[in-house]
Amino acid sequence: MKAHNSDTSIMKAHNSDTSIMKAHNSDTSIMKAHNSDTSIMKAHNSDTSIMKAHNSDTSIMKAYNSDTSIMKAHNSDTSIMKAHNSDTSIMKAHNSDTSIMKAHNSDTSIMKAYNSDTSIMKAHNSDTSIMKAHNSDTSIMKAHNSDTSIMKAHNSDTSIMKAHNSDTSIMKAHYNVHLADS
Repeated sequence: MKAHNSDTSIMKAHNSDTSIMKAHNSDTSIMKAHNSDTSIMKAHNSDTSIMKAHNSDTSIMKAYNSDTSIMKAHNSDTSIMKAHNSDTSIMKAHNSDTSIMKAHNSDTSIMKAYNSDTSIMKAHNSDTSIMKAHNSDTSIMKAHNSDTSIMKAHNSDTSIMKAHNSDTSIMKAHYNVHLADS
């Protein structure tokens, strides 16, 4: 465990085989690894970074140049969560086998994966992006260069939703029912 040039850094590793936690140039960094085989958590140049890995086999969580970054991995086999250059990024992976969530250059990004086998959610250069995957086997949701993008996949086997260069995009997949534009 390493803390470098941080005003307040709290790092805890509990019952983990391999835990690497680093805090670099952060005002407040709280990183916890609990009952995880491999946990890598890094906070770099962030004002407030809270990263927690609980009961996960492999958890990689990184917060880079973000004012407020909250990343949690709970009961997931593989969870990769990254927040880069975002003012507010909240990313949660709960009970998912594979969850990849990335927030890049977004003012507000909320991404949640719940009870999904494979969930890939990306927010790139969007002011407000809310992406949720709930009880879906395969959910791919991407928001690119959109001011407001809301994408939800609920109880669908395969859901692919993309928003590209749109001011307002609302896309929902519910019980494998896809609504096309009229």
